[in-house]
Amino acid sequence: MMSAATVITDLPEAFRTKLREGPSQRAIDTLIGVGAGRPRLERVHFSDRRPVLLQYAAGHETLLAEWVPDAGEDHAAETIRRLSKPRHGQAGGCPEAHIVADRDFILRTSGLDERLPGLRLLYDAEAAREVIGGLEGTDPGPVTPYLVAHRLGKRAVLRLDGADGKGRYARLRAVKSDTGQVQFARHLALWRALAEHSRLRIPEPLGEDPALGLSLYAPLAGHGPRFAGLDGYVACRDITAALQTLQTLPLADLPSHDAGAEIKILCDWYRRTRSVFPDLAAKIHAPLDRLEADLAALDPVIPVPTHRDLHEKQILLSGNTAGILDFDTLALADPALDIGNLQAHLFLASLHAGRSLQAFEWALIIGMPDLPVSRAQVWRRAALLRLAMIYAFSDTAVDILHRLISEAAR
Repeated sequence: MMSAATVITDLPEAFRTKLREGPSQRAIDTLIGVGAGRPRLERVHFSDRRPVLLQYAAGHETLLAEWVPDAGEDHAAETIRRLSKPRHGQAGGCPEAHIVADRDFILRTSGLDERLPGLRLLYDAEAAREVIGGLEGTDPGPVTPYLVAHRLGKRAVLRLDGADGKGRYARLRAVKSDTGQVQFARHLALWRALAEHSRLRIPEPLGEDPALGLSLYAPLAGHGPRFAGLDGYVACRDITAALQTLQTLPLADLPSHDAGAEIKILCDWYRRTRSVFPDLAAKIHAPLDRLEADLAALDPVIPVPTHRDLHEKQILLSGNTAGILDFDTLALADPALDIGNLQAHLFLASLHAGRSLQAFEWALIIGMPDLPVSRAQVWRRAALLRLAMIYAFSDTAVDILHRLISEAAR
């Protein structure tokens, strides 16, 4: 099937070569020191507007490599110049020592990003103190910033610990679009729609600074779910109660995500995979064709608010409630989508852990008695194939990729 409308440009041989080679040892040694060894490829991010981004783990460091053919030293120098601007740059991060041209890569350590001006707070604790004081109306005292996450050109998260004993999380976005403001407005609407004693908790929004692309949130109390023994069943109960709460909220002005949108995402990933890993794509083709037909054949349902990127690392449990993080992809969609996505992530977690988590996948379904099992299975298969293709562009073991595909083909 795989409609021609979803065709994207195949990745060229030059990229396939660079993906196999990775950054040069010279560049790695320059950035993080001699003897660090080869980094581990964690993810490859594709964009319609930005260069392909390869994210590596190197000990305690994260290395970000943009594939920019023939850009070379001039591109790296211009990036360093922009980051070194005294007022809105990130000169405190010493970009001249943490960005290098490396063949067809521009390689850097995480935390430096010319498209995320809010990252200057990572290197300017006094500015972070002023931002918090301006948004909250009280002085937090000296602030210690930490980098939590960073996807180059897209977003970053800082933890800002104040001397007042309070922690805050700053989510940063590019300022050349209104994406960050739109997402903050949706989060704020979700916060206001939740009842005080809701089974769903989300981070409290504290304010935003559009000039920095910053939205500020209070930390969310709780601990990650433990899918083992009685604790695992209790976690499933609380998670499904939180999802049922989310699905009943009267949220307006949300984007929609239907079966067609899911098929588009899967087909785009399939074409990337086919252009770089044809043998793996050959195993995916038949189950993807069947899945596309099954998604298209689902009976229409009234779409409900869904998280759309729900996995175990987005969940914090406390008491008998579940807290959920990161509502960037909040949308009106099939009520089975979140359960199917979480089930697929539990299956992936079971492959890494070497023990079955199937009982907890079933516990999630039992906690949603109005949700047809067959419908959740379709969305679970979609997530399994998506995960297989995403992690094909990483150092994930091939055996794990094959087991994800086999499970999706069942």
